Amino acid sequence: MPRVSSIVVTTRQLRLRHPFATSRDAAPRTTSTCVRATLTDDDGCVGIGEATAAPYVTGEDPESLVRDMERAGQAMVGLSIEDIHGLQAILRRLLPRSPSARAGLEMAFWRVGPGMQVVPLWYGFGSRLRELTTDTTISITDQAPAQIAEALEAGFTRLKFKVGNMGPRAEAERLCSLMGSAEGVALRVDANQAFTALQALEFIDRLLQAGLSLELVEQPVRAGRLADLDRVARRSPVPIFADESVLTPEDASRVVARTAVHGINLKLMKSGLAPAFEIIIIAQTAGRRLMLGCMLESACGIAFSTAFAMGMGVFDYIDLDSHLLLDDPETDQWLCSDGPRLSLPGLPPVRKGRKHG
Repeated sequence: MPRVSSIVVTTRQLRLRHPFATSRDAAPRTTSTCVRATLTDDDGCVGIGEATAAPYVTGEDPESLVRDMERAGQAMVGLSIEDIHGLQAILRRLLPRSPSARAGLEMAFWRVGPGMQVVPLWYGFGSRLRELTTDTTISITDQAPAQIAEALEAGFTRLKFKVGNMGPRAEAERLCSLMGSAEGVALRVDANQAFTALQALEFIDRLLQAGLSLELVEQPVRAGRLADLDRVARRSPVPIFADESVLTPEDASRVVARTAVHGINLKLMKSGLAPAFEIIIIAQTAGRRLMLGCMLESACGIAFSTAFAMGMGVFDYIDLDSHLLLDDPETDQWLCSDGPRLSLPGLPPVRKGRKHG
C-alpha cells in the first residue's frame, strides 16, 4: 500500500479582482495568501491541499499555517494513504486549535488517496448531486456597483452583501440603493458580528419594508453572545445563520441547544474535514439548515468543497465563490465553474428514471 513520502508546504499570494472588505477589516484587502501542501506518495502520485487564514475567525495567519502544516506534515511521512484514522490522530494531537491548517493537509491526503480522481472523491462523500448553484459576494467598498454589474452579467441570481460598517438605517439605505440595479435577485447578508441584537432586528425590518427579497442573514451579533443570537433568531422573519459562532462540533452543540438559530454556515477552513461531518449530524439532528461557505480559497480549495457538497447533498445554501473573486490564472482540473453553476468533470451520466439533486 502506498505511503506518504513527502509533504512540501508553499505559499501563493493572489490579488483580488476587487478590494475586499468586511465589518472586521480595518482596511480593504487586496490579496489573499493561499498556503499549499503538496503531498507525494512513494508511487509518485501527488495530491494538493490548500489553506487560507482568517485571523479573526480561527486565530490563524499565513505564518502559523506554514509552521503548523510543515510540523504536522513531517509527522505524516510514512503514513499509508488509506489510513484516514491515523491521519486524524496526528492532526488532533499536533493541530488541535488550527482548523485551517488541518483542512489543507486533509485535502492533500484525500486527493492522493481515495480521491486521486474526482469521481472516487465524489463517490466517497456520497455521490448525491451533479451540480451546485452558488451566490457571489459583494464586499463593503466603492466598487460594489461594478461587482454587481459583473455578477448580473455572469448570470447570478443570488448576491451576498457584506455589511456592518454603518448603523442599521444607513446600511439598509446602502443596500436598497445597490439592489436597485438588481431587480429579481435574491439578497443574502453577512454582518460578520457587526450589530447588536436590536440593531440587527431594525436592519432586517428596514430591508423587508423596502421590499427586498432577503433570503437569510449570517452572524448578525458577536460570536460569543449566544443570548443575543437567540433573540435575533426568535424575532426575525427571515432565517438567521450562525457563522463565526460555530468552529467545532462542541460549538455547534451549544448553538443548537441554546439558540433558535435557523442554520449553520459550515466552512472546511473553520472546522477541518473530520469535524465537518460531526457538525452536519448535529445540525440535521436539531432540524437546522446548512450552508457551505469559503474563506478566500482559490479554485483548488473550492474544487474540494464542491466535491464535498455535491457528494454529501445536505446543504440548503451554497456560498462557494471565492475563486471568482481572485485574479488567479490557475484553474483546477476538478472544477467546472460557469457563473453561478459549479460541477465536477468526469461524473457518470444520469440514468433515466433516477433523480439527482
